[in-house]
Amino acid sequence: MSVEYFILGKISRKKIESDTDIRIVKSPKNDEFLKDKYGNLLYIKPQMLIGVDGASDYEDRENIYELTRYGGNNALYIIDTLVREFNMAYYSDDGFENLCRQWYDTDIISNVKRDMMRTHGYKFINTNWIMIPKRGENDYKKETD
Repeated sequence: MSVEYFILGKISRKKIESDTDIRIVKSPKNDEFLKDKYGNLLYIKPQMLIGVDGASDYEDRENIYELTRYGGNNALYIIDTLVREFNMAYYSDDGFENLCRQWYDTDIISNVKRDMMRTHGYKFINTNWIMIPKRGENDYKKETD
C-alpha cells in the first residue's frame, strides 16, 4: 500500500538536511528518499516545472513538493518533523480524492485540516501553528518490525 503526501508549497532539500536529522539517500536506480533515524523511507517524487520561457521543462532538484510512503515504511517521524520544523501542510491522496468528491466545498484549507487530522492526528491551532499529537518511540518504528 502506498500513500502520497502532496505538500502545500515546497520545502528546501538543503533546509531538511541542515535543520533536521532526516537525510536524503539515493537508491541504486538513482531514486531519492528521505530517511529517518528508524530506517523509514519516503520517496521524493521528482517535480517537473515549466521554464521561464514557457516552453522548456526542468526538474526542480532543490525543493520537495511530494512524498510517497511504500510498504512497511512508517511516515510518522518524517512527517512530524517536517510539520514541526517547517509548519508543513499537506493533503494525502485520499484527501485529494475527498476534495474532488466534495466539489461543493471549495475551502481547500478546511479540507487540508480534515485530512491532516484524519491521517496523523494533527490539529490546527491557527495558520502558523499545527499541534502534533504526543507520540512515543514505538509510534515511529517501521511497521514491519
